[in-house]
Amino acid sequence: MLPQKILIKEFNYHLPEERIAIHPLPERDKSKLLVYKSGKIEEHIYNRLADCLPAESLLVFNNTKVMAVRLLFTKHTGSIIELFCLEPAGDYPDVTTAMLQKGRVLWKCLVGGAKKWKEETLTCSKENIALTVKKAKQEKDYFVIEFTWNDTILSFADVLQLFGTIPLPPYLNRAAEQEDEERYQTIYARYNGSVAAPTAGLHFTNSLFNKLEAKSIRTYIAEDSAHYAKLFIIELRNKIEVLKKHPETGKPIYADKYNNLRQLLHKSSVSFIILRIIQ
Repeated sequence: MLPQKILIKEFNYHLPEERIAIHPLPERDKSKLLVYKSGKIEEHIYNRLADCLPAESLLVFNNTKVMAVRLLFTKHTGSIIELFCLEPAGDYPDVTTAMLQKGRVLWKCLVGGAKKWKEETLTCSKENIALTVKKAKQEKDYFVIEFTWNDTILSFADVLQLFGTIPLPPYLNRAAEQEDEERYQTIYARYNGSVAAPTAGLHFTNSLFNKLEAKSIRTYIAEDSAHYAKLFIIELRNKIEVLKKHPETGKPIYADKYNNLRQLLHKSSVSFIILRIIQ
């Protein structure tokens, strides 16, 4: 079948709630790993990943760090307005620069309860810091929100840390807890900027990295991190994803998230070998 004729809806399936891991296992690399090889589907454990990959493969990781981008504001009526920060909306050269803005910043956001938000501004306070939000512009898939706060010593990253919570995937159907601040980050997370974790990377541990090294499987953590915003996901509906081989060695290259793959496609000349549907 031609890729252009493949429809996402053909891959829909029922996922019972009791099969969803609401909380992570105590040990990251003890999670289950589904392996498809030679026409067979097998169930493994993540700490056996090295046994599933050929020697001299290259694993590419993203050291992006998930921000506390979910913010709740209470109206005078008691209704809750939820803001989900996606990415900078102003004329900033990169996410880091936008995160370091002080006093005021523009951000693209999803707004939960937008129809109930009639007031010009909403404000919440914590530790003598007042954070005020205002709808600056409405686009098709998001709002541009103006954030202002009364302590100009604090950066926007500081403000998110103070007022925000970790944006857990909605299918978990629970509020973020203290353990999520650590467990919804990879152990190699370094740079703030994402609204979602590179999910496969959550299961990697130092022990697993040692096993990969022992089998001569190389790992590369990209310092020029690609951050994940929901807008990027929205734009990629019904698109095709590709995996690649190194042009010189012919060894497989694996990426732990789509954006890593996107960087590989953009920065290197390699041949396409696998097609994978994304939602």
